[in-house]
Amino acid sequence: ALLNGLKPLEKQFSINGEFAGLHMLLRHKKGCSEEELVKRAAEAGVKVYGMSDSFIHPEHNHRPATMVLGYASLREEEIREGIRILVSCWK
Repeated sequence: ALLNGLKPLEKQFSINGEFAGLHMLLRHKKGCSEEELVKRAAEAGVKVYGMSDSFIHPEHNHRPATMVLGYASLREEEIREGIRILVSCWK
C-alpha cells in the first residue's frame, strides 16, 4: 500500500528503505527544505520527520532534504489516507 501510494511522488523524491520494515526514506530531488516539507505535512495533519533530526551534529548534514515516513503502527487504511494527503501537499 505504501509503495503504490508513493508512485505519484517519484518525480520529486527518491524512495528508499522499502525493505527496512518500519519506515521509508524520501529524498527530495528539487531542493525543497526538510522544514518546509515537515511544515506542509503537519498543516495537512500528517506527522513526518526530517532525517536531519537523527544527526548528533545537524550542522554536519549536507544531504538533500530526506523525509522519514514511519508506518509500523498504522493500519493499511491509515497508510493510504496519509499518503493521499502527502501527495496533495507535496506536489
